[in-house]
This record gives sequence, C-alpha cells and structure tokens, in this order.
Amino acid sequence: MMDSYYLVPSPDGSDDVENFQNLINKTESIPITNKQENSVNRAQQQREDAKLENEKLQSEVAQLTKKIKQLQMTADEGNMLKSSVLQFRNDVHIQAKRIMQSHHESAMRSSAAALLGPSSNTISSSIRHPTLAGGGLDLASRLKELEAENVKLRAEQEKQKIQVNKYRERWEMLKENAKKRRASTPIAEENE
Repeated sequence: MMDSYYLVPSPDGSDDVENFQNLINKTESIPITNKQENSVNRAQQQREDAKLENEKLQSEVAQLTKKIKQLQMTADEGNMLKSSVLQFRNDVHIQAKRIMQSHHESAMRSSAAALLGPSSNTISSSIRHPTLAGGGLDLASRLKELEAENVKLRAEQEKQKIQVNKYRERWEMLKENAKKRRASTPIAEENE
C-alpha cells in the first residue's frame, strides 16, 4: 500500500524534502501493528463506501437526466398543443368571418334586387294599389322569389350553425384533452 503525504514548507525556508524522505523510509521499515492494520482496514472500508456512494450518485444523476428529458418532451408537446389550439381558433374565426360575409352578401343581394326590381315608385304604388295593370302580378312573383330565397338562406344558416357547433364541440374536446394531459403529467413524474 502506498501512502500519500502533503509537504508543508517550513517557515524558515529550509529544504525539508530530504528530511521528509528519510522519515518516510524509517516509517516503511517499522513493522505494521494492530492499530495500523485497523487504520488500513478503515481506509479500505472508506474507499468501498465512497465507491458505493459514487455509484448511487451516478444512478441518481441518470434518473434526473431522464426526468429532465421527459419534462422537455412534455413542454414540447404542450407547445405543439398550444399552437394547434391557436391554429384551430384562427380557423374557426376565419370560417365565422366567411359565414358572416356570405350571409351579409346574400342579404345585400336580396335587398338590392328588391330595390332594383321594376322601380321603387312602381313597387310602392303597386303595394298601395294592387289592382294597377300588371303591378299585382309582379309583386306576387317577387314575393315568391323572396320567400324561396328566404327558405334557401334559412337552410344555409342552419348548415352554418351545425358547422359552428361542430367546431365548438371540437374546441371543448381539445380543451378537455389538454387538461387531462396536464393533469396526468405530474402524476407520471411522481411515479418515476
């Protein structure tokens, strides 16, 4: 067994290296006693304890590294979910704007058609006097057209309501899944 020593320089600056070497040589020639043997055993035991502690610390570092990777993956999944939810929300808003625009455009067309019909004076006079020549027939046909257009617009509106409800249900489902995923992540981390 080889011992290691730390040489402290003397305050007077003299060279004690030779004296130290002599001291080491003298100690090596002294036979080992029970006390020294016990100290050697203790030193070996301390080395073994240090080795076991080192292995334990290495396994803890490996576990912590694994947890860090899992947390990073969870954060990445959360960011992806967040971006998909934002994209979905933007898509819903765009679809809602399209629906509103189409509804507004069709309302504008029907009102423009009503105004551009025969003429505003003829329509108002025909309404007041349905027996005017040809005025009553034009109004009746115009009324039928408007009623047909109204039925068509109501059907379109119902389709759009169904579509909006589908989007709303999908949005709620995404929110619930995100909550479940967030709730299950801490439990999984505690188990490991």
